[in-house]
Amino acid sequence: MLDLDGGLLTWLTDKHGLTPDYVKDEVRRYMGKGKEDRVRYSGLQPTPRAAVVLSLAYDRAKLEGRSEPDERDLLLAMLEEGESIPCRLLKRLGVDLRTLSEQARAETSMGSARTSPLRLDFSPDFDPMYALSQDEVFILRRMFTGYAILRVERRLTGGYSGALVLLVTPIHADRREDASVVVKIADTTSILDEERRYKTYVRNTLPPLTARLEQRTTAKYLDIAGLKYTFVADQTGESGSLRVLAHEMGAERLREWLRNQLFTYFSRTWWMQRTPSLFQVWEEYDWLLPPLLTIDFVPEDEADAAQPRATVEIDKHLQRSQVENLEYGILVKIKNFVVEKLIRNKNQLMLALGTTNTESTYRACRILVRGADLNASGHHRREMIDSLHGRVWKTRRDSLFEAVSALDPDFDPRGSSIPFQANESLMNPILTYNLLLERQINGAISHIHGDLHLGNILIGPGDIPFLIDFEHTRRGHTAFDWASLEISIWAELAVPLVEPTWEGARALGTWMLALLQNRPLPDAPLGQALSVVKAVRDIAGLCLRDARKWDEYYAALSICALRAITWEKTMGLTARRAIFLLAALSQSVLLETGKQGGGSSASTFEDGETDLKPSDGR
Repeated sequence: MLDLDGGLLTWLTDKHGLTPDYVKDEVRRYMGKGKEDRVRYSGLQPTPRAAVVLSLAYDRAKLEGRSEPDERDLLLAMLEEGESIPCRLLKRLGVDLRTLSEQARAETSMGSARTSPLRLDFSPDFDPMYALSQDEVFILRRMFTGYAILRVERRLTGGYSGALVLLVTPIHADRREDASVVVKIADTTSILDEERRYKTYVRNTLPPLTARLEQRTTAKYLDIAGLKYTFVADQTGESGSLRVLAHEMGAERLREWLRNQLFTYFSRTWWMQRTPSLFQVWEEYDWLLPPLLTIDFVPEDEADAAQPRATVEIDKHLQRSQVENLEYGILVKIKNFVVEKLIRNKNQLMLALGTTNTESTYRACRILVRGADLNASGHHRREMIDSLHGRVWKTRRDSLFEAVSALDPDFDPRGSSIPFQANESLMNPILTYNLLLERQINGAISHIHGDLHLGNILIGPGDIPFLIDFEHTRRGHTAFDWASLEISIWAELAVPLVEPTWEGARALGTWMLALLQNRPLPDAPLGQALSVVKAVRDIAGLCLRDARKWDEYYAALSICALRAITWEKTMGLTARRAIFLLAALSQSVLLETGKQGGGSSASTFEDGETDLKPSDGR
């Protein structure tokens, strides 16, 4: 029924904020994978439950004087039976079956849903350079049907996912204004997954006054969707992001707010409800990095015609270092990976390891497949791919080298070392991060936000913190949130205080080293910015499994920093240069063991040192 263009169930699921493709993917996940021609075998015998549903549908048709049931009869029969896999999945996705049944009985027209005559106004605070697309305007109008005007106050910037996050105020026809809300618009799959994570990890653990996810809105023919977050506004009816307010607060107040408001407010049900965990770094952090491999899809018949010895097989027992040595154009055969994401507008598949230990291991070792015909293949999210062929376009290391080359380096991006201070150099973290991924960590896990930065922390009345953007919320490494926040503070507060050159980045790197060594900080204003970084590390120390051992924090910080250098569109050039040095410094700190407190007695680094010592796992 979900394949019927303009059908009743298609229209109703869209009305409930779910796209037909998303629902079909969820059904296929439980009923078994397969292309469409494999799930429509005409000789397939109906199950006893299917027979019951068909019988109920025929009974409904006879009551209406018809010999054959129509779509409405079949839908109402399925909802009346109520225990089929589609019904169970609809309930799992938040659809009330009784309401759906009433709507199916009452609805007589399944025409395209009309948008309201909502007028969009833009406040003077809205930056005109961020023009909204037609699709984004369409989603906003659907989200606020029934209002006369929607005033877009400003764009909440500071995020690195590419999602559109707005503060908006809905206004009635009589000019009465409702409370401002935060709206997030992104690709449909991400929005629907964020809602699922919110219900799983957030809804029952957030403090009572913090931001709540109110509803999601989709549109059948669009690849984007929207979420609405409500919160308690201040006297002006608004709430500001910490990215903006941090500059107004001053370092002393910001340090106190992070410790006494943000951490205190959420730690009881999130960060301090931690449990010890022994894990390898890749299990928590591999998914943050660029795809392990990017390949161009090769049809099966073309792959079969190639010499078998010329094909490299990659399965779940892969060795990352070996994969990264694959050369351009090599034919590879990917076996038993899972479809993590379908990028339909680009005909691309994102494959992942798919192990179900944790959400982060599920997304590890991603492989991007370009040029896949998604309509012909019938692939769906979470499907296990038996085998798939492609030719290597680039490896993860190639992607990271490209990111460093975009920094206009005054050194060889592929060299073993990078110049730092006068006669000293740092090891190139791109050549050593694989060893870091294999390192074993004795750490702590808890509920984490998963993407904590200054842009998605809001401050309401009474300095109450509000968190938004739960796309990556999960149970994971507790230190990750604070390492992610530290990256944001370096980029937003410290980098603007140095020259926009490599010399400026290295000057900041000198103070990064001073922080690691617990040496005195410089005078204001740079010293004030660095004191905020130190405050974040002080908080992180409370979340470590052992406050005397900081390897788990510096491992998180190094990988978060490597991720950040790829944010060419959302992070400035000088910031990415400085963060690259932070990645190198963090990996160098991991050469030592038994770190004490928030700093390190790390000595300087010798020229040409490019290897990490193996961890003893303690």
